[in-house]
Amino acid sequence: MAITRIEQRTQTDCMVACLAMILDLPYDTVAEWFASSHRSPNSLADAVLTLVKHGYTVQLFDSRGFGLNGGSRRLIAAVENLAKPLANGESFQIGHVFVVDEDERIIDPNPETKEGFNADALCGRTLALGVRIEWVALIKSVVA
Repeated sequence: MAITRIEQRTQTDCMVACLAMILDLPYDTVAEWFASSHRSPNSLADAVLTLVKHGYTVQLFDSRGFGLNGGSRRLIAAVENLAKPLANGESFQIGHVFVVDEDERIIDPNPETKEGFNADALCGRTLALGVRIEWVALIKSVVA
């Protein structure tokens, strides 16, 4: 079954859009999961906890997991190569999440990227933007 592309609505809600695509759920349903539990979709830990609460299992892989589980829907997160320092001594990295569908097509929820693309194009984009694949997630429903 083909994924229905869902665009992110703000600069920071790519995770909500990608989870909605992978899980075949409306964007508002996934957004409400995070809002009702006071969790941030920008936190991987919060995303995993939210998914588990709603009956999903999550397998996380490092960047080498990109080629694993072919034919399965997956999330791919890319982050900047260099962390930006904050005044309090901590640092942050800007990231973005993509979906890989069953046909290994990459879907970007960014409204400016309407068409899917392949892994070679993703690698080229990450190099050009100075980002790297940080993690890959395989999400499965506990209830089949």
